[in-house]
Amino acid sequence: MNSLLEITADHIKTKGLCIDALPSQQYYFFSDRLNRCTRCLVFIQRHINLLQYRESECIDADDLSSITSCPNMIAPDAVLYTLHRS
Repeated sequence: MNSLLEITADHIKTKGLCIDALPSQQYYFFSDRLNRCTRCLVFIQRHINLLQYRESECIDADDLSSITSCPNMIAPDAVLYTLHRS
């Protein structure tokens, strides 16, 4: 299924607002306040038009941990999602 995903400099439509980052390691914390969900994402750029990412489980916004714990929040067998620019 192909669908459009809106991504801006600090927001991903289905993930929320980027609230912290470790850009050198490609880890980012996103917060969706409406659903009280905070999650960590790691991005892997495969090509200029191809981006892949893995994400952690949703945690309660009140249980926000430090961005430095982000690598440990994503399970090694987490689904690898692929985004491509058309």
